[in-house]
Amino acid sequence: MNQTPLDRAIVEAGSGVALASVIGVTPMAVSHWRVRGVPAHQVLAIESATGVSRYDLRPDIYPRQSLTLNVNLRAGVRALKLSDFSSYPSHKSEVFAGPTGFWLQVTGNSMVSASGVSFPEGYLILVSPEMDPRPGQFIVARLTDRNEATFKQLAWDAGEFFMKPLNPAYPTKLMGDEWEIVGTVVDAKIPRSVFE
Repeated sequence: MNQTPLDRAIVEAGSGVALASVIGVTPMAVSHWRVRGVPAHQVLAIESATGVSRYDLRPDIYPRQSLTLNVNLRAGVRALKLSDFSSYPSHKSEVFAGPTGFWLQVTGNSMVSASGVSFPEGYLILVSPEMDPRPGQFIVARLTDRNEATFKQLAWDAGEFFMKPLNPAYPTKLMGDEWEIVGTVVDAKIPRSVFE
């Protein structure tokens, strides 16, 4: 029988219980991963603890090569052409956004926070259209009837999804049928031009 990358990690750690202890999860969680797969947020911890490569544990998010693209984005709802990305330069990332992943440059200040996570104007964000977002994650969403998009944090409250800015001066918006999620933000960085 072929050994999966998770099985190799368990062998390297000594046992499923030992792997769980080293990375700070329950043994039951490790057991569940054998069926459901390793969650993205645990991949680097497993790699660090066992030496089993992230590329083997989750090739869907850490392939050996990545393709990323770049367009401009306003943190507030502004015009964004979500069509021909091929003419934009790519940026390097250790996170794979899938074969259709792309970079956006943030403009505006609705995602600037006085404390905690913040995405000031000029920041680059890597968007994965293949990754299903969960509440608390950052998303890019677009209006379905026109080519306008926004970058916000996905929130869930009272049975409804909302798009929440980090800047309290901007309103939280209900994510109704007029919106569709373009992708989940999987990485962010300060552009090199800031340092030039």
